Formats: sequence, structure tokens, C-alpha cells
Amino acid sequence: PLQRLAADTFLETGKAIEEIAASGSPQATPILDALGDRRLLWSPSDESVYYSDRAGQIFEARSGAAAASPPADLATVRVNNRLRGAIETALGGLALFFPDPAQRLDAAQSVFKARDAARIGVLEAALAKEHDSRVKTALAEARAAVLLSRADTPDAARLDAIALLRERGDQEALAVLKALGPAAPD
Repeated sequence: PLQRLAADTFLETGKAIEEIAASGSPQATPILDALGDRRLLWSPSDESVYYSDRAGQIFEARSGAAAASPPADLATVRVNNRLRGAIETALGGLALFFPDPAQRLDAAQSVFKARDAARIGVLEAALAKEHDSRVKTALAEARAAVLLSRADTPDAARLDAIALLRERGDQEALAVLKALGPAAPD
């Protein structure tokens, strides 16, 4: 994904944001944070990517190690308003990969409540990596809520999502199901 950032196009930067967020890498948060703050840098000569912290120290994006001698031709990776929104969404989804299961559970519940369709990719990546059964259930429920909020969700996936939320059976799940309209099963 870092090579996409070195391409210096909005399309490639958008793809990089999605890939970095879905990676679960410990470097994801500082890279995306730097990108959002216009502190993510790339070298046109060797297409390497760096970031600076708020104090101005330069780090290699791939490793997170302080850069002993960064290239002289560093340029800021450009972002636009659409990418700023993608960065914000990605940073919010990264909590799904935190080491602490309680934090991951809280993040999954936040995604459930927000039903943000833009988080489906990072949500599915987190679900695939999750080993804690409580968190895995919360992630599956959040995925179901997101899928039901999207008009392009295939019918089979919608039915599976409805069944899962029906099984959950609490007021929040009922609210998601009622939002489907009069055709939604009670």
C-alpha cells in the first residue's frame, strides 16, 4: 500500500488508505494520522514513504524507525476532502485491531451503532482476524447492521443479516430491523 502513496494520485492514495486500514499493522495509525495532518511525505527519486511526528522528526513509514538520513527531495502526499473523510473513517476502524479485546468489543459496538457503510472493508478484515468469541460475535453483528444499511446488499446476505440480528434480539437490533421498513420481518 505504501507504493500507492508514492504514486501521488488521489485514486491511488484512496486505495492505499483502505489497504493500510485493513492491514491491522501497528504502523497504520501513525501513517494515516500523518496523512490527515499533511505530515506524510514521499521521495520522488526513490518512491519511499516517510512521515514526521508533530515535533518534526522524520520516520520511515514501512518500519516506523527514525530516518537517519531522509532524502532531500521529500514532498507532502496530497489529500483532498474526499480522502480526508476516508482517513477519518479508517482511523475510526483501526480500533477494531487494538490488542485489548475490550477495546475491540467497544469498537465493534460503535460500528454497529453507526452502521457506516464505508467501514465494511475494515470490519470484514477485523472479523477474519478475530479469535475472541465475544468480539467475533459483536463484529458479525456490526457487519450485519452495516449490510442492512446498504441498498446494494444481495438478498441472501440481507436474509443472513436479518437472522443474526433477530438472534441478538435487543433493542438496538430491533431498531436496525425496524429501519428496514414495513416489509421487514417482526
